[in-house]
Amino acid sequence: MFHPLNVGFLTEFDRIGSRDSVREAMRWWMAECRLNLDVQGPPFPESGPLIILSNHHGIFDFPAIWSNLARDDVHFIGMRATSKLGKAIAARHFPVYMSQKPSPYLFERIKNHTYYRIREGIDRAEALRRNRENTSRAAACVREGGCLILFPTAGTYVDTTMWKHGIGHLIAEIDNADLRIVLVHIDGPGRADLLYMLNPYLFFWLRRPRRIRMKTHEPLGIAEFRERETSPREISARLKDRYLEIFGRF
Repeated sequence: MFHPLNVGFLTEFDRIGSRDSVREAMRWWMAECRLNLDVQGPPFPESGPLIILSNHHGIFDFPAIWSNLARDDVHFIGMRATSKLGKAIAARHFPVYMSQKPSPYLFERIKNHTYYRIREGIDRAEALRRNRENTSRAAACVREGGCLILFPTAGTYVDTTMWKHGIGHLIAEIDNADLRIVLVHIDGPGRADLLYMLNPYLFFWLRRPRRIRMKTHEPLGIAEFRERETSPREISARLKDRYLEIFGRF
């Protein structure tokens, strides 16, 4: 995913993140890629346990959110390859490993087995174990007052793509009544952005001024989504319904 083709970009990004802060590195990223961010809605809370949930257009969703967070306790859940952005990012990353459900078809089983062994270097059982472990680590981070960014959709449109139920398991582990959840909708980036951003030749010729629109909603209390006996899947379903209620079936 983050193959270091544009070595200069990645080196400078990590240098700023390590020397100043990840937030400053994200702002540099936005400026370097000529991204103009239009933010609508209240600012993110600057303290206290916080989870930020957003749809996922592409690679620029990441700096759009992080560059607007006025706090230093930010972490995120994302694909394992994201750590290749550098040490500053890796230190704040709870990696997710691919763990598709077993298929009844022989070809799919062989394909997935090969994928886990070659790409991830582990089998599905180990991928699931590591995901559960990292979910618990992320929950502990938020429970102690930190901020966590994650993208619970498998794509841009919440109503037409898979909503990941792992968010329900995460929230079920956070025993903190002060937890707030901010729902975010981003519009503007595209899936193809990654193809040129990390390639020095395409980056030079194809980068252009781009407007990204980010809508934030008022922080929501945890009581709205979780009660004493609420299952993780129900927590996830309530979050999805609330997201669609606020931002619509765009």
